[in-house]
Amino acid sequence: MPEGTTDKQSPVTLVAALAVLFAFAFVLWHMINISASADDKLWTRSTYVFGSVEAIAFAAAGFLFGREVHRAQAVKAEQRAASAEKSATEASTTAADALAKGRSIAELARAKANRLDERRKTLTTENTADRVAEADLREIADLANRLFR
Repeated sequence: MPEGTTDKQSPVTLVAALAVLFAFAFVLWHMINISASADDKLWTRSTYVFGSVEAIAFAAAGFLFGREVHRAQAVKAEQRAASAEKSATEASTTAADALAKGRSIAELARAKANRLDERRKTLTTENTADRVAEADLREIADLANRLFR
């Protein structure tokens, strides 16, 4: 569990797990005591009970020991997940910013291209038209340089 969180069932489940382990120890003691007897019927019945209690005891032991073993791994996994989420958010923001800048340049280039034909009709010499086109290209390049620094 991450720091700062509490598990309200933890004391209850801890006591239950310990009780199950003590019950298992008692059943194990009982099995040792009856192993010397020759009563097969009692032994067979006891093995059924032992198998059931054994499964529950292993689950309780897994709860007690596995919880501590995997706690550090869970905390590290949560930290990695938070870091990956932060990186994804930053990448998404960067991509959205780049897209907006690209659209700005595209809008300016389209506007300049649409006005180019109109300007050429009003300009008398080809040299002047070249200078206007060059000025338009420089304006687009300046915008690109400002946006993508």
